[in-house]
Amino acid sequence: MNSIQLPKRNPIILLLYAVLVMGMFSFIIWTSLPYDNQGNALFAGTSSQSEGTADKQRVTQLTPLNIAGIQQVLDLRRPLEPQYIQLWNRFESADLISVLNPQKPKRVYLVFGEYSDTDQTVSVVLGYPNQSEEKPSWSSIDISPGTYLKQKNTSVIDVWSGAESSANALLFRSDFEIYQLDDRYKLKSQTAFLSVAQ
Repeated sequence: MNSIQLPKRNPIILLLYAVLVMGMFSFIIWTSLPYDNQGNALFAGTSSQSEGTADKQRVTQLTPLNIAGIQQVLDLRRPLEPQYIQLWNRFESADLISVLNPQKPKRVYLVFGEYSDTDQTVSVVLGYPNQSEEKPSWSSIDISPGTYLKQKNTSVIDVWSGAESSANALLFRSDFEIYQLDDRYKLKSQTAFLSVAQ
């Protein structure tokens, strides 16, 4: 009786099989690792985190600046988004660009003024730097000279809500945000500046 012989194993096929099996296990392990929504590893080294923190919390010395624009009182007990939408709608309909003629019309300031701890309200002015020596006909507010904590891609109110955990002593005085707009006047970036003790 003749026996059936199996073909000899080809080393190239064996190597390819081993690579595919290792690739499959690597893929399974990789997909089970903890990543955030942007694909960044959640257990990244401390060196990259400290670089990000240093960039996020730069302290800047500022000179005084007067901002003229639309004033509104925000009620911090109510949802802020509808209040911001109302403020921006008033800002757009006021056409401050033609009135104030700002040097950088795509850079808009939101300055936080009178804060009431008892009423949980804060007065804000959304507008542009006042270039005129005269008192503007619009609402205006001064950004006081001093040292400010600069934080990109966040809001003043978000930083205020985490003030207890901040390494810097916040003064809650003339804090402001700068909105950089794109060519269609849509929000491109947002930077918060918070007054801190020197």
